[in-house]
Amino acid sequence: MKKLYLFFIIVSCTGLCCTKDHAGNANMPVSEFLKAKIILTKDVSCSLPLLDFSEDASKIREVTKLNTTLYVLKSFPQNFNIQNKLLLVRISLLSSGEISPCNDLGINYPMLKSIETKNR
Repeated sequence: MKKLYLFFIIVSCTGLCCTKDHAGNANMPVSEFLKAKIILTKDVSCSLPLLDFSEDASKIREVTKLNTTLYVLKSFPQNFNIQNKLLLVRISLLSSGEISPCNDLGINYPMLKSIETKNR
């Protein structure tokens, strides 16, 4: 019986100690461009462009692990910030140091970082 307890303790410790560190990959940019449409040039909460990624909904949900397709983007080039403009955008998740507070007016949309943007 003592051997069984010892076995479970060793297995538990091994399972807890050998977890992969995903933090290093969390901020890696998406390697492909995602289809997006600018819904608002300046949202109420963060004054950032609001983009709709519904044409690539499965891809954006895979990256963000969220069930939405609307995101505000930091580091978005101003020359592309035109309402209803169709774009191709490479994005990444924000690191903890890049997250900036917004006011609580209106809807707060999840925030991503724009890596590269081009016309469709």
